[in-house]
Amino acid sequence: MRIVYDKIFLSAPSERATRKDLSLADDLIGTLLENPAWRGMCASMIGKRKRIIAFLGEGDLSYTVMLNPRMLSREGEYLSFERDISYPEWGAAACVRHSVICVEYCGGDMKKRRVALSGASAQTVEHLVDFMDGASAHFIE
Repeated sequence: MRIVYDKIFLSAPSERATRKDLSLADDLIGTLLENPAWRGMCASMIGKRKRIIAFLGEGDLSYTVMLNPRMLSREGEYLSFERDISYPEWGAAACVRHSVICVEYCGGDMKKRRVALSGASAQTVEHLVDFMDGASAHFIE
């Protein structure tokens, strides 16, 4: 899949995903498999403004897909320096992250789930959710 670098497109919030958008999850996983250094992606990074993410959890050998993820809680604030696939010119940009997050989302069966994440998984999901809300919103100027 082609990675989107258009700042205007990326700065717009993503729309709710529906069952019709499930094939985007396969596209995200396929793109991640072709780029094993990447931890996760959201659909807007491949040109589809839908609230879908795929990421590799800590110690996992498979990808987790979340449709319409929503942060329920965040704890343990810290300063992080992150890179972004769609903003390679930024280098490592500063942003605030949390060591533990709780996320509500739909799985591929469209059933709601809740999960608590920590470490790199929490950082990746928080980054991607922020990205879907407007790509540069989470970086500190």
